Amino acid sequence: MPSKITKLISFRLKNDEIDAIDAMSELIGKSKSDTIRILLTPSIIQAKTAMETKSVVQAAKARLNAEIEQSKLIRDLAKKAEIQTNLNLGEYSYDLQPA
Repeated sequence: MPSKITKLISFRLKNDEIDAIDAMSELIGKSKSDTIRILLTPSIIQAKTAMETKSVVQAAKARLNAEIEQSKLIRDLAKKAEIQTNLNLGEYSYDLQPA
């Protein structure tokens, strides 16, 4: 039975981006869908707040609050990464090092 509170959406990512999401998902113990949702949430909240309030300032504040929550997950991700990891994301290249 389909969910009444969620809908399926598909979009295309590069293979190296999928690899990065797979690694993140494994480290934090979440599904790929949950991991992507966590990464997108601050932007969605900011856009939704901007549309609802017509205020860029309120939208920025809403995004900041969402990013504070997201940073808890990012800290957890950094702690659980046991080794220095280099994720080559094409135009982006990040060296992830344990804290």
